[in-house]
Amino acid sequence: MADTAAPAALTGIGLLLPGGITSPEGLWRTLLEAACVVGPYPRERWAAMLRRLPEDKRPGRVWEAGTVDRSAPLDAAFFGFSPAEAAELDPVQRMLLEVSAGALADAGIAARSLRQNRRVGVFVASASVDAATARFAPHRASGLVDVAGGGAGMLTSPLMRWLDTRGPHAVVDTACSAGATALHMARLHLAAGLVDLALVAAVNSVDNPQVTLAFEESGVLAADGRCKPFDAAADGYVRSEGAAAVVLENPARARRRRSRSYARVLTTAAGADGRSPGGLGSPNGHAQLDVMSSCWQDLEGPGGERAGAGPARVGYVEAHGTGTVAGDTAELRALNRLFRRPAGDEAVVGSHKGALGHLEGAAGLVGVIVAALGLYHGRIPPTTGHATPLRAARRWGLRVPTGPEPWPEHRPFAQVNAWGFGGSLVVAALERGDRRDRAAPLPPPEADGAELDREGPGPTVVPISGTSRGSVAEAAGRAAAALEKGVALSRLAETAAARRDHHGIRAAVAARTRAEAARALRALAEGRPHERAVGPRAALSHGSGRRPRVVLVFPGQGTQAEGMGDRLAEVSPAYAGARAAARQALAGVGAPRQDGPGGIAATQQAIFAHQAGLLGALAERFSPDAVIGHSLGELAAAYAAGALSLEKAARIVVERSRVLESASALGGLVAAELGPAEAAGAAREAGAELAAVNGPNASVLSGSHEALARLSSALEKRGVRCREVPQGPPAHSSLLDDRLAAFSAAIGEISARSSGVQIYSTAGRARPIRGADLGSGYWVRQLRDPVDLRTAVAAAAAEGPSLFIEVGARSVLAAPLLETLSEAGLEGAVASARGDHPAGEAIGLALQVAACYVHGPTPRPWDDEPVLPPADLGPPSFTRSRPAPLDAGGLDEQVRAEAADHIGRPLRPGEEELPLEELGLGSIHLLQLRARLIGHFGVSASRLPPHPPTVAGITAALADVLGPRGGSGEAVKAGEA
Repeated sequence: MADTAAPAALTGIGLLLPGGITSPEGLWRTLLEAACVVGPYPRERWAAMLRRLPEDKRPGRVWEAGTVDRSAPLDAAFFGFSPAEAAELDPVQRMLLEVSAGALADAGIAARSLRQNRRVGVFVASASVDAATARFAPHRASGLVDVAGGGAGMLTSPLMRWLDTRGPHAVVDTACSAGATALHMARLHLAAGLVDLALVAAVNSVDNPQVTLAFEESGVLAADGRCKPFDAAADGYVRSEGAAAVVLENPARARRRRSRSYARVLTTAAGADGRSPGGLGSPNGHAQLDVMSSCWQDLEGPGGERAGAGPARVGYVEAHGTGTVAGDTAELRALNRLFRRPAGDEAVVGSHKGALGHLEGAAGLVGVIVAALGLYHGRIPPTTGHATPLRAARRWGLRVPTGPEPWPEHRPFAQVNAWGFGGSLVVAALERGDRRDRAAPLPPPEADGAELDREGPGPTVVPISGTSRGSVAEAAGRAAAALEKGVALSRLAETAAARRDHHGIRAAVAARTRAEAARALRALAEGRPHERAVGPRAALSHGSGRRPRVVLVFPGQGTQAEGMGDRLAEVSPAYAGARAAARQALAGVGAPRQDGPGGIAATQQAIFAHQAGLLGALAERFSPDAVIGHSLGELAAAYAAGALSLEKAARIVVERSRVLESASALGGLVAAELGPAEAAGAAREAGAELAAVNGPNASVLSGSHEALARLSSALEKRGVRCREVPQGPPAHSSLLDDRLAAFSAAIGEISARSSGVQIYSTAGRARPIRGADLGSGYWVRQLRDPVDLRTAVAAAAAEGPSLFIEVGARSVLAAPLLETLSEAGLEGAVASARGDHPAGEAIGLALQVAACYVHGPTPRPWDDEPVLPPADLGPPSFTRSRPAPLDAGGLDEQVRAEAADHIGRPLRPGEEELPLEELGLGSIHLLQLRARLIGHFGVSASRLPPHPPTVAGITAALADVLGPRGGSGEAVKAGEA
């Protein structure tokens, strides 16, 4: 049988209250300061309200109320709505969405983790009739949209659409106790085992002047517009609006997720005034005592009061306390009968309504939040507006706090009262929750780089996202502030990765220490480039809802470096294990056991082992949809796709590398910035051959040393850039013809497997090939035939937006990949290899993972259950308006920022006129810079006019295409990171 008195952990709070309160910290500060956030209606709203009142009823003064700023539009992209859909939502629906997002974020729960979950309930409270009266006013043409936005029963619909939860959804209206009633329903569902998590939200609006006029004429509103709870001068309350939300979890679930608990809701009780002697709206003290007593009696078991809970151990009562004489007196009398405390040991009773006003349908839930914050912080807040106690309060052993005071240790429970205007009564009993502080401060590092606050010395990636660059900057600033206060880097990174949702505009930083991460995040917040930061920029397929395809690209000869992977192996067990397995497989077929490149054979074997290691490290984060390999790299690609076992791939690598080493005396390889047709012609003239087409303007030529010398000389005279490929053997040429038979015999019969990963062959195939086609004959032809990377990349990108991840020790293919995407007008991006990063291989790999995230795919572990307590990153950062078009100055600023991102420092005066080469950037950087700016402004590369290779030249070319509009900065076509 379900335990209907089972407790619930309150793990998250979201707020939108008068006074600009949007966080638990903001509310707590307001309460401790005994501030009052009530004031006159804003001018425009007041003018609109006056028009809705008969002339003879219009007051001569501006009414007082607690109001929130609702002028900014909803962040439609954050919640997955179109701008048109968002515009049709009622203000109360928008407020509910924002506070619900805040509560989930505060609880450390990503909304995506709740999708299609039948064990999640949503319970919403509202007593406001503003939406209905506005949308269905006389002489107003109303439609189905108005039904959706004006009916109380539709309040949860936007929440349901955003969250896509499948559990119970309900809207309750019990007037001023509605928020507490929703909490009561949620707790019962949790206790009965019907749900594991409940989102409880409450909202109120004070737009309708006729409602306020009715209350004023009835004499229940304070003349001075201030609530004075339990005060001798109390003369009524003041209306207030806003929204609040809390997350309730099964305590076992909360512990498993290591959630911070503000408090535990021990139990709740609901009752009613019944036939109140005074009629509608008059309090019934006897009924109030009954429901309060019932609440604590529910905790009694056969052996007495559970956990010692009971009125005698209540340290504070967050009362209904609106500041009406009749209501306050009746409530105090009932509390006296419940507690019966002696003189000198008074029960402490307070109300938040003096600070916030009466939020009516949301007041009960706000009262629960106030009590929970008091328990969490171990303090009782003062009651704003209370100066002179009612005489009866002192006589009845009750005391109202007028300043902050410590919560009594021997009384760890709280009671919350919520009374409804129509007679509904709800009481909640709370106790202290888990006091584990999510952001326990650590001492700042004594010296830069001295502090490693995570398991192991490897770098950490911190993702940041939003729906605009402004929201990303705001989120980055909050994350930087958390680290600067001492939050552990590991906790912050896991919270950002696994406990927050990932939106379309993204950035990320990679760092080893808290100090490094804080500096990089602060740079993102301030719009400055930083060597450890990537982005912000729009992810691939931003706005389409599609995940970009992940294509792993394995380069061949020319990526090697002395000792590659050795430092990475020290900090990445996945890399070290995969590389060791590859080395063992190579040794098993007679490979030389060398730690780094030596001769051509050892070099190629070391490249394969390193790529296998990188594959192991990347496999922890991403699953490829497709693979592409360039020459030698095609063997690692076949292994990555599962078409070849590690042992078979190793056998081919060893025999292939021996053939190439034996032919190395005959010739080599030269890379040239030439298109395929020009390259083939130049090769013929020099007696060489076209070995590889890497991109529209990148080719590799193979031949004898004499032929390549003639070729290089001819190209240099024409001003064509070319270079010798280090240790490059004359692969993919006729110089190997007399060695192919021996190679075929050496590898023997190779049987390959079918693969679920697409394999784009670079050996002259325009379409993906089956894994089973990669038998012995394929590898013999592959060694001899030219490489066609350009066609393979274009074919892969044609399948949909694609992220090409370069798997190698350093980047050699990023530029031709970008050129191919740009030439074909295909949506894609490149996460280039960064093993040669100045800060080391581990940081380079972490930055490559960061770049992958920025472009769209979310690393797999970030969807796993978190293992660390959440770090406090504040409420979500919403985009409040569409970004304004860039003017000429803004365009120049953006280009300068992107250029600075490449050179690792801001541009100095006059450097915008210098050739990029003089800034230390080569042709690949120009291509990367162009691609990033093209993507940022949504401009086709073919539309850019010729321009000097300078920052000023690029700016002028973009300005020529964009004209005065400047562009929105939200689109991406092709980009590299």
